[in-house]
Amino acid sequence: MHSGATSDYQEKEAEHFAGCFLMPAGAFGRHYLSYPGGVDWREYLDMKRTWGVSLAAMVRRAYELGLIDALEYRRRFKYMRYKGWHRGEPFEPAAEAPEMIINAIATAEKRMGGVRALSERLGWPPSTFMQLTGYSEQTAETDVVPLSRPRLAVM
Repeated sequence: MHSGATSDYQEKEAEHFAGCFLMPAGAFGRHYLSYPGGVDWREYLDMKRTWGVSLAAMVRRAYELGLIDALEYRRRFKYMRYKGWHRGEPFEPAAEAPEMIINAIATAEKRMGGVRALSERLGWPPSTFMQLTGYSEQTAETDVVPLSRPRLAVM
């Protein structure tokens, strides 16, 4: 939600917002505390499947909520680094195509006069538009698939 270059403060603010949004305090806290023997890596991996967020995000959120102390927070991040999970975590979910993009682009196409106009209005180069939506100028102009049911590129 910040425009232009971001500072470290803005990055931390964005991460905090994402944590609050994706792991609300009440629901995440109850889930975290529901494990009778405490939360170890097996439980974190189980929670990863449920919440659909990274292990690092869950550890950070647990710390923010006071579910773990600073020492445990550091231990968790050191362990993730030792295991190489900072480069790629285990059990990454498959990429999902955004559900609302089909309706949003169809509506925008009707109101703005096409995908090219939408891309220009957003100020995005065609490559960015394609990466984020699965549409390209060629798809919109030559593909036989109607815009109401486009194919999305899964990244």
